Amino acid sequence: LSFIWGHAYTVRNVLTLFKALQSEKPDALDQALDEIVSLRPFTKDALNTYPSWLWMARSREIISFELLDQTPEEFALKIISNSIAKNLEGTCPAIKIEPDAPGQPPTSPLSRLRFSFRWNALVEVVYWHLAGVVTRGRHISRCKECGGFFEQTDRRQEFCPPSEEEIIQARQGARSRAQSRCALRYRVRRQRQ
Repeated sequence: LSFIWGHAYTVRNVLTLFKALQSEKPDALDQALDEIVSLRPFTKDALNTYPSWLWMARSREIISFELLDQTPEEFALKIISNSIAKNLEGTCPAIKIEPDAPGQPPTSPLSRLRFSFRWNALVEVVYWHLAGVVTRGRHISRCKECGGFFEQTDRRQEFCPPSEEEIIQARQGARSRAQSRCALRYRVRRQRQ
C-alpha cells in the first residue's frame, strides 16, 4: 500500500510544483515547496537533502536533492524532472506490427507498423502522461469543487472537465451538453444555500 501512496504523493507533488511555477503569485512556489518538503522528514545523516524516494522499497538507490545554493525554481524543476525520470526508467519506445483487420482487404505492409511504448509496470504509464503534461506547457488548475488537478483547455475553466462518457452521451443526443459533474455539484450546492 505504501508503494501506491508513494506514487500518488509523487504525482501530486509534481503537479503542485508545476502549478506553482505557472502561477503569477510571487509566493506560490515557496508555499508549494514548504508544503512538499514538510511532508517528508529529513534524514538524520543528510540534513541538507530532500529524500524523494525513501518510500519506494524497490528502488536500489535513494536519490536526494541538495538544498544548498539553489534557487527555488531550480529546486522545483529538479524535483519535477527527477521524480518523472526515475519512474520512466522501465519504459522504452517500440515498433509494433499490427495484424491485418479481419474481413478487410490487406493494406500496405508498411501501414501495419505502429509506434508505441513498452513498460514494466502500469504506473510507468502514469509518469509517461505526467511527463507529457509538464512538457506541453498547458496550464494546470485545481478544481474549485473537488480540488483535483486538471489541464485547462480554457483559462476560464474552474472545474474538472466532463468525463468521456458524458461527452459521448452529449454527442449522441442523450444529454443537451456535456457538463462537469463538479460544476453541477457546485451550482446545486450554491442554490441550496
